[in-house]
Amino acid sequence: MKPSRYTNKIARINILKKKQRTWLSLVSIGLSTAIIFTSLTLFMNIFDFSRSTDFAQSGNFHYATLLTGDAPESSRYSYTYDYDSGQFALYNDQVLNLRQLEMTDNQDLLPFVLKEGRFPEASNELVVSSDLGLDVGQTLSLDFQEAQAQTESEQLYPTVDTASLDSQTPTTYQIVGVYTNSAAFESLTGSTQVVYGQVDTTQNAVLYVKDLSIQLSDSFSYFLERMQTDVEHVVSNMDCISSDTVKSYLKNTTTLLLMFILIASIAIAMSLISVHNVVLISDKDRKKEIGLLKSIGATPLEIRKLLIMEMGILGFIGAVLGVFIGMFVSYFVLHLFIERLYITFHIGMITNPLVIIVSFVIGMSLMLISGMKAYRPYIYSTPISDLKNQSYDYEPPEKQSKSRHRSFEWKMFTIYNGRMKKQTKNIFRSFFLLLFTTVLFMAIFFSNIMYRNDYIDSNSDIQVMNYASNGLVAPDASVAEDIYEANTNGQLNASSIYTSRLTSSLGSYYSPRTIFESELLNSYTATANIGYNEYELEDGTVYNDVYVYPQAFDKTQLEELKPYLVAGSVDQLTSEDVVCVFSGSNRLGYELYQDLEVGMTVLRGSDATTAKPIRVAAIAVIPESAQSSLHFDYANYPRVFAASIEALESEYGLNDVIERISINLVNRSTASSATDIINDIIVANDMKGYYDIENYALTVETNRFSSFIIEALLYPLFFMLFIVSLMNINNVFIGNVHLKSSDVSIMKSVGMTQFQLNMLFILEYLEGYINASLVVIAIFIPICIIEGLTGFASAFKLGDNIFGTLVISIFLLGFLMVAPLVLRAQRRISRIKPIENMKDIN
Repeated sequence: MKPSRYTNKIARINILKKKQRTWLSLVSIGLSTAIIFTSLTLFMNIFDFSRSTDFAQSGNFHYATLLTGDAPESSRYSYTYDYDSGQFALYNDQVLNLRQLEMTDNQDLLPFVLKEGRFPEASNELVVSSDLGLDVGQTLSLDFQEAQAQTESEQLYPTVDTASLDSQTPTTYQIVGVYTNSAAFESLTGSTQVVYGQVDTTQNAVLYVKDLSIQLSDSFSYFLERMQTDVEHVVSNMDCISSDTVKSYLKNTTTLLLMFILIASIAIAMSLISVHNVVLISDKDRKKEIGLLKSIGATPLEIRKLLIMEMGILGFIGAVLGVFIGMFVSYFVLHLFIERLYITFHIGMITNPLVIIVSFVIGMSLMLISGMKAYRPYIYSTPISDLKNQSYDYEPPEKQSKSRHRSFEWKMFTIYNGRMKKQTKNIFRSFFLLLFTTVLFMAIFFSNIMYRNDYIDSNSDIQVMNYASNGLVAPDASVAEDIYEANTNGQLNASSIYTSRLTSSLGSYYSPRTIFESELLNSYTATANIGYNEYELEDGTVYNDVYVYPQAFDKTQLEELKPYLVAGSVDQLTSEDVVCVFSGSNRLGYELYQDLEVGMTVLRGSDATTAKPIRVAAIAVIPESAQSSLHFDYANYPRVFAASIEALESEYGLNDVIERISINLVNRSTASSATDIINDIIVANDMKGYYDIENYALTVETNRFSSFIIEALLYPLFFMLFIVSLMNINNVFIGNVHLKSSDVSIMKSVGMTQFQLNMLFILEYLEGYINASLVVIAIFIPICIIEGLTGFASAFKLGDNIFGTLVISIFLLGFLMVAPLVLRAQRRISRIKPIENMKDIN
C-alpha cells in the first residue's frame, strides 16, 4: 500500500471532517483577503483620483468659456485669459492662430504644458506647439493677416478656410517656447494650431478658470451665475475637477493611502496569528494522524504534500471568497464615495487584475505559511514520538519569579508565564493588534466628530472682521453700510446682519447707584458672571459697575432706533454722548435701569475714580418682535451703551475698535455669491487686505463632506478588521485552552476549583492586555506629537484628543469587546473533565 495514492482523498476528507478548523480558517482567510482586496482597491482608485493630474493630457483648469470684456472678480477663482488677435497664417498647410496669454494669480493655470522655454516678451517672439516639430531658438517666417473666422459649436477657438490665406509679406519670429498639446486643448482648438506672442490689439478671449472651492456642490451652477453664461458655452475639464475635488475633500490623500496600507498590514498580521491558532486546536489529533501515516510508510515528502494540499485548498477557497466579499464591499464603498466627485462608476474600478492577483496570492499564502509553520515539526518527526500521548512540552522558565502574593492562582500564573512563552506572545500580539486598531478607529471617529462640529453651532454663516495679517485695523463704517444696502437691494439674501463694534478700549460704563431698581440689582449681583463692583467718589456718590456692552453704532444702527426711543434723540451725537439701548424681553434691561433719564451723567473709563463723565443722550427699548430685523444682536445683549462711530473717530480714532459683521443667509447655498458681493464691497471701499471674511457656511459644508468621505472609505474596513481581530483573539483563547486542557484536567483532579482556574487564565489574559496597552500608548502618543509638529496626518487630527482616544479605546471599548471572549473561554475550561487526561485521544 502506497500512502501517496490516497493523499488527495485524505486531504479532502480532513477538510470536510475537521469542520471547526475548516470553518474558522475559511472565515479568517476570507475576511483578511477581503480587507486586503478592499484596501488595495480603494488605494488604487484614490491614488488614481488624487494623483497629480497629467496636465499634458488634461490641462490644469476646471472650466473654459468664451469671454467678451473682463471676468468678474472673485475670491474663489483664478483666471488665465487667452486673447484672440483675429490674425491667422499658414505654415506647412496648417492654419496658425496668433493669440496672447495673460495669467493672473496662478501661473500654472494653463490648458497645456510649457515643454521648454518661456513665454514671449517681445512682438517678434512666439511660443508654438510641439506638433509643428520646431525647437526653441529656431526662427519662423509667417504672414499673419485678418481673416473671416467661425467657431464650431463644440470648440472655443476659431477656424478659417485656408483658401482665404496667402503669404505676401512674412515676418520673422524667434521661437522662445514650445508647449505640449493636451487632449483637452486639442478638443477646444480643433484643426487650428495656436501660437502665442505679444499683440497690439485683441478681440474676445477664451477664459480658463480654476475654482478654489471646486468640491462644493454648487461649483458649476455658481460659475454659470457668476459668468452670466449658459451651459452650452462652458467646457468642463472633468479629469482636473475630479482630481482637485478629492484633494479638497481629503486634504492629505497620502495619509489616507498610508492608512489603507496599515489596515491591510494589520489584517495580514491578525490572519497569521489566527490561522496558526486554528491549526493548534487540532494539534494533538493531527499529530497522531501523521504518526499513523508514517507508520504505514508515508515519507516526509508525502506528508508535506498532504499538508500543502490541505492548506492550499483551504487557502484557495478562502482567498476566492475574500476576493468576492472584497468586490461586494468595494462596490458599495466606491458608489458611496464617487457620487460627489463627478466620476462615473465602472466595473473596472473593482476588477483590477493586479489587485485581484495580489489579494488572492496574499490570502492563499497566509493559509500556507501559517499552516505549514504550525505543522512543520511533525513532517520530520518519528512515528513513535507522534503517537505518544504526551502533554505539551514546556520550555524551562527564563527566571524564577518572586512575589509577595501568596495565592495559588498567582503562583500557577507565574509558572505558566515563564514556561509557555510562545502562547503568551500570541496573546500579547492579538491584544496589541486589537487595541491598536481600536485606537486608530477612535482617533478617526473623534476627528470626524470634530469635522462635523467645527463651526456648526456658529451664530452666523459669514463673518467679516477688521482684522488683517498685521493685526487689528481701524474699521470703516462704509463697509457695513454698503453690506446693509446690498441686502436691502436683494443681492445678499440675508435673514439677519448684526454689526458689533466693541469699544472696550475706552473703558467700562459706571452708572449712579440711585437709578437702579434695588430688587433687580440684588438679583443681578447674586447671579452675575462678570465681576460687579461699587465705587464711591469723593463727593459721596456711589457708582455701580453693572456690565453693559460698549458699542460704536453707525448711521443705520442709530437711525433704526428712532421708532423705539422712549426719551432723547440720536441726532447730532458728540463723543461725550451715549445712547442707552435695552432689550424689552429681558427684565435686567430697562426695568433694572428704572430711574435712568436723558441728561443724566454716567462715567466711562478703566476706573470709576478717573473715568470721564458722559451724557445720556437717548434711551431706547427694543421689543422682542423687532430685534431680529435690526442690525445689532439685542437678544443676546440686553444692555447696550452705544456711541456714534463718527463722533468717536473724530475724537479718539478707531484703531482699537473690534468690528464684527455677522451675516445669516436665508439659503446657505448662496454663501459663495454672498462672499463675492462682500469682497466687492470691501474692494470698492479701498479696504482690501484690511478685512477678513470667514465663510462658516462653506467651511461647514466642506467639513461635513470630508467627514462623510473618510467614513465611507475607512469605516467599512475597520468594521471588517474588528471582526477579524475578535475572531483572532477567540482562536487564540481556544488554542490556549486546548494546549492546556491536559494540565487543566490534572489540576481539577487534584482539587483545584473552577474559580481558581478562571483566575489563572484571567491573570494571563490581563497581563497580555496590560502589556499590549502600554505598547500601544508608547506608539500612539509619539505619533500624535509628531503629527502635531509636522501635520503629516492633518486629515485625521489624531492628536486633538489623545487622552479621550486612549481611555475610551483601551479602558472601555477594548474591555467590552474582549470580555465576552474571556467568558466564552472560561466556559470551555469548565467543560474539561478531570478524567480527560487519562484518555488516549483528546
